Amino acid sequence: MTRCSLQLAVIATLTFLPLATAQETESDKYIEFHGTGVHPGYPDAFQLYHKLTKNLVSPDGQFGIIYPSPGLIDSPPADYVVAVRESRIIGLVETDAPYFSGVNGELAAHWSPDNSVVLVEIDGKWLPRNLVVIELTNGEIVRQTQLADRLLKMFSAALAKAEPKHFGQCAMEQRP
Repeated sequence: MTRCSLQLAVIATLTFLPLATAQETESDKYIEFHGTGVHPGYPDAFQLYHKLTKNLVSPDGQFGIIYPSPGLIDSPPADYVVAVRESRIIGLVETDAPYFSGVNGELAAHWSPDNSVVLVEIDGKWLPRNLVVIELTNGEIVRQTQLADRLLKMFSAALAKAEPKHFGQCAMEQRP
C-alpha cells in the first residue's frame, strides 16, 4: 500500500465509518473493569477513576480503551488500552491530550475486524485533537503512530483557504 493510498484509506475510514463514541449518556453501557493487584480492603484506582464503555471495546470483546472519569483529580489523566477479560492494562495511549469525560469532544475507537489495529480518535471542539493508530500483536502493543499532526500538515493549505473572513470584513444585509 502506498503512502498516498494509506492516507486516503485513513481519511475514508474517518469519514464513512459510524463512530463508536464515548459520549456519556444514559444509554451508554459501562463495563466493569478492575485494575490488577488490588489489595483487599483498598479501593481499586482504575475502577474509581476510569471508565470503559461497551462501544470502545473490540468486536470480540477482548480489548478496550478506558478513559479517566471526572473524579480523577490527583493524577494526570491518561487513556489506556486494556485486555477486558483479563482485567489487564496493556499500555498507555500515547497522546498529547487524552480524552477526559465531560470536556468538549468525543472519544472513538475504530477496530479492525481481527482486533489487530485500532484507530483511537480524540475529538476536540472543532477538529480531532489526536488520531492514534495502535497495532497489537499477541495482546501487546507493538507500535503507535500519531496521525493528527501529519494530516493537519497535509491539509494545511486547504484549511487556510477555508478560513472564514474576519468578522469586520463581512458585510451584513439590512432589510427594511
